[in-house]
Amino acid sequence: MYRYRDAKKEDLGQIAAFPRDRREAFFMYPGGSCPFSAEALYEAALKRLLPTVVLRDGEIAGYANAYDLEEGNAAGSAT
Repeated sequence: MYRYRDAKKEDLGQIAAFPRDRREAFFMYPGGSCPFSAEALYEAALKRLLPTVVLRDGEIAGYANAYDLEEGNAAGSAT
């Protein structure tokens, strides 16, 4: 079963390990440097909205957030 919750700072180390190569890293965080650090993702999350983790059987299975949010338009990233 899948659930979701707000991302916590301590989640970001695990999330930083998600991308398997530079291409995946680009789609996850275009402005970041591969490999990501937990601290770099934390700094990015502070500037974004709704950092959220998806849990599968209690384990982090995905991460998403929103940025450039305007009425009727939003951008975001998800892994």
